[in-house]
Amino acid sequence: MKQLFILSFLILGIPITRFPGISEHLEEIKLAVYLLFFLVWLSYKQLDQIKQLSKLPLTSFFIFFLLLAFFSLVPSTDKFWTLRFTLQHAVSFGYFYVFCDIFKNKKYLEIGLYLFVLSGFLCGSLAILQYLIVTYNKFSQLGRFALPYISRHTLVFESPTVFQMMGYRSVGPFYHPNLLGLYLSLILPIALTLFFIAKNKYQKFFLMGCAVVVVMGIICSRSRGSFVSLVASVVFISVFLWRKIPKVIFLACVVLLVMAGFFLWDKIIYYLRLENVLSFRDFIWEHSVRMVQENPVFGLGLGMFHEEYLYRYSFPSVGDFQEALGGIMILGASELTKGFHAHNLFLNYAAELGLGGAVLMLVLYGIYFKEFIFFIRRRAAASLYDTVLIVGSSAVIFGNFIYSFFEAATNFYNFSIALSFVFVCAVGISLMVKYKSVDI
Repeated sequence: MKQLFILSFLILGIPITRFPGISEHLEEIKLAVYLLFFLVWLSYKQLDQIKQLSKLPLTSFFIFFLLLAFFSLVPSTDKFWTLRFTLQHAVSFGYFYVFCDIFKNKKYLEIGLYLFVLSGFLCGSLAILQYLIVTYNKFSQLGRFALPYISRHTLVFESPTVFQMMGYRSVGPFYHPNLLGLYLSLILPIALTLFFIAKNKYQKFFLMGCAVVVVMGIICSRSRGSFVSLVASVVFISVFLWRKIPKVIFLACVVLLVMAGFFLWDKIIYYLRLENVLSFRDFIWEHSVRMVQENPVFGLGLGMFHEEYLYRYSFPSVGDFQEALGGIMILGASELTKGFHAHNLFLNYAAELGLGGAVLMLVLYGIYFKEFIFFIRRRAAASLYDTVLIVGSSAVIFGNFIYSFFEAATNFYNFSIALSFVFVCAVGISLMVKYKSVDI
């Protein structure tokens, strides 16, 4: 019972980034709480258990990354922030082992997955509620609980037409809609693949209901990268679980997508802002390359991209500058400024850690998919349950990898996303290592 409570707390607490009265310090509080839980877990492990866990894939990546992070302290202009960011990465790495250890028990693995899907349902529901309040003025009495302060301020002191002109994007419990879309895109493939191994109609009903809400939450975020990630994940699942997919449902989905594209193309272009596909990312990428060239060996310091970029180049668009300025005027600080990144995972880490950072990120995905290929060659010996979950979690990592070329916070840069990412990695790795000793 105690382990179930801890697992529920850890998973359902992942997406919480805002809370009345302490939002400004919540990330630090959350980091401290998760660090404390990790240290308590570690204290209960025997030395031989720790050694066994250290043999898991990704350990070498974690070690080399932290070494690069410490070396990046040398050029960093804010060593305290770089240390804090290094600690954040280290804690998220530690939870890979926590989840792998817990998931040795099939019961807790299944509970963890359903809790993960439930958290997506809750975040998607919040995103939908935010969209209804702002766009359609529905349930406005709940605005004080559901909307971030800056959105409430805009509605009260400015005008709803500001959102109508720009097109409102839900943020859920996060500070940026892209983070909401990214988080939900990590969950949806898990919900879809769990459907194949659901034990009864109640589980199937729950999973499909959650999947619908998660999709609607992503739509409310209007995150283009999340749709790219989802398409990549769904294609991945279709390739490796083709025989398990009901062909009628697959055909219906294809027809629905074609019809939507044919009849709603103009609305899709507007809704996903496809008239300006890159949204000034080309400028950010060009400037990021210059930053990499300044110090290609040690970088500019882990976590320092936003400060170093804005010091050199300012915001890439007037809209971003106005949004940041509005946040400073209302809250005294801008979350957009603090979360500014290269919109490319590999460029971002190359700028902060040197070229070795970008190489390590490629190695991370390479290690994971090396394990997946190894498993696929032995899948005949695996149970349907394990196969489906391995394909589902690997689909998430594949979609995440594709998304990484357009977003920097896809794995470890944001603490909530980092915990979600290592959760999915732990699901796949903990199941795949069971088949290491199986002969082809």
